[in-house]
Amino acid sequence: MCTLELTELSSIYQVSREEDSFIWAIARRASILWENHGRYIPTIAFAVAVEQCHANVCRLKLQELLESRNSDFAHDVAGIMHYMVDGKFTECFWPRFAAY
Repeated sequence: MCTLELTELSSIYQVSREEDSFIWAIARRASILWENHGRYIPTIAFAVAVEQCHANVCRLKLQELLESRNSDFAHDVAGIMHYMVDGKFTECFWPRFAAY
């Protein structure tokens, strides 16, 4: 089984410790939200996708995303998971909580 510590991911994607903390909180919330709807997706899958997006595709307003209502939160997280391909978004997707 693969286990990664928080600092290992932050060194892969070059995000700050504070950003990494928000990303993992987002990932935990997403995993719980999906599980409450009958789908199990590991927290690490959400963390890697959100971190890759934030570091390499578009900066996110992480705290606002974390504190958003479920519909906006699910839109961004599901969109990042589904539409981010090879370091870019497809199908005209853009996160609601993009910083720019």
